[in-house]
Amino acid sequence: MSITRTLLPLQAAVVAGLLLMAGVAFAQDAAAPVATPADTAVAAPAKDTRSFLQKLRGQAKEVKKEVKEERKEIKEKLYTIRADKKDKLEAVKKERLQGAVRKLEAQVQSFEALLTRVESRIAKVTTEGGDATKSSSFVATAKTKIAEAKTAIEEVKAKAQTATEMATRESITAVTAAGRAAEAKLKTARAALVDAVNSLKY
Repeated sequence: MSITRTLLPLQAAVVAGLLLMAGVAFAQDAAAPVATPADTAVAAPAKDTRSFLQKLRGQAKEVKKEVKEERKEIKEKLYTIRADKKDKLEAVKKERLQGAVRKLEAQVQSFEALLTRVESRIAKVTTEGGDATKSSSFVATAKTKIAEAKTAIEEVKAKAQTATEMATRESITAVTAAGRAAEAKLKTARAALVDAVNSLKY
């Protein structure tokens, strides 16, 4: 009987303690935030937005890289086109300059052949007792001008080479000036040869 009386207060204390612990645990559970469907719905779009932005950034980098590569290709193509155009222009200029030189050289050859014929006629007139004094003087002038024209033509060749390599306005102007000087000397030589023929007296 006394033992029973002793155990009853002890059991009551244990039960009270258990009830107290259960109350504390319940209070903690009640204080903890509970994830509602609405909270889950908000968190999901936020995660999707971050993923979408990362994807956009990756695509932007790819596009930027492609644009950079395309610009590089375009620059290379433009450089090639300009280089080809420059080569073609230089080839055309070179051909024109060479053509002008060939024309001058052909004139020199023609005048030298004419000079040989005039000298032959002077010799014939002199042999036959004619007067070839003026003709000989004109022939001497023609020889001098032909020699000067040859020198001028060599100068044209040198300046033409420079103009082909540099293709500047100054170099082309120099070729033009040298060519005109050579033409002027050849023109004087031609006039002297004509005078030499006309002044022959049999």
